[in-house]
Amino acid sequence: MMKKKALLILMIILMSAIVFLGGVGVMVMGELLDFSGRDGSESSTQIEEYKYAMPTSIITNIKDSRKYVKCKLVFKLDTFADQEEFENRSYIVNDIIIGVLRDFSEREYESYNIRQMITEALSEKLTETLDITGIRSIYFEELITQ
Repeated sequence: MMKKKALLILMIILMSAIVFLGGVGVMVMGELLDFSGRDGSESSTQIEEYKYAMPTSIITNIKDSRKYVKCKLVFKLDTFADQEEFENRSYIVNDIIIGVLRDFSEREYESYNIRQMITEALSEKLTETLDITGIRSIYFEELITQ
């Protein structure tokens, strides 16, 4: 009976060691074969980002009101050519922004989705006027009504 217990304990210890060593082997092989999908260099996956940040805020009057709106935007663009187009024709970009900001009434500026409304109107007007492939997104650095 004692021999059976000792043999059983020895078998449990051996099985535990095999499982442990097998796990360590899988981890080592995973690092060697790099199952994580990484290529080893962290800096090789940089994403190029093209943007146009307005150098100053625009202040204009609100439609049919004595109030004003102050706005400063950053445009995330599709290509470097789009970024150059924005920079080279910034006077047109500013004029379009002023026109869009003036198109909204005081009541619209009080609505919860005014940022979305401005973004949609700007995207539409800018893509039809400028020679660009597209605007990915528009970020507000400032949007103040007074």
